[in-house]
Amino acid sequence: MSNELSHDTIDLTRLRWRFVICAASFYVNVITWGFISSTGIFEDSFRTTYELSSFKSTLPGSIQIATMSILSVFASILTIKYGVRWTTISGAFISTIGSILAAIIGDYWAFCLFYGFLVGTGETLMLV
Repeated sequence: MSNELSHDTIDLTRLRWRFVICAASFYVNVITWGFISSTGIFEDSFRTTYELSSFKSTLPGSIQIATMSILSVFASILTIKYGVRWTTISGAFISTIGSILAAIIGDYWAFCLFYGFLVGTGETLMLV
C-alpha cells in the first residue's frame, strides 16, 4: 500500500480549516457591517456635544461608506497581488488604529478623519 491517500478517503484536517475560514469570514462581515450600522446611534451625541448641524453629525459615517465604495477597486487589486490573508490582516490593523485614534482624539474633524477615512479604509480591505 502506498503512502499517498486514495481518492476515497477524506482529509478531516482540511475540512476543519474550511469551517474555521468560513466562520472567520462570517464574523468579519458581522463586525464590519455592525460597526457601519451603529454610527447612527452616536449622531445625537455628536450633535449635542459638538453643537453640530444634522449634516455634520452624519458626516463621519458618510465618509466611512464613501471611502469603502471608492477604495474597493484598490482593495481588490491588493487582494490579487498579496492574497486574501494579508489584505484582511492589514485591514483589521488599519481599522483598529483608526478606531483607537478616533476614541482618543476629542476633535470633531480628527474623528471624521480617523473614523471616516482610516476605519473605512480598513473595512474595505477586510471585506474584500
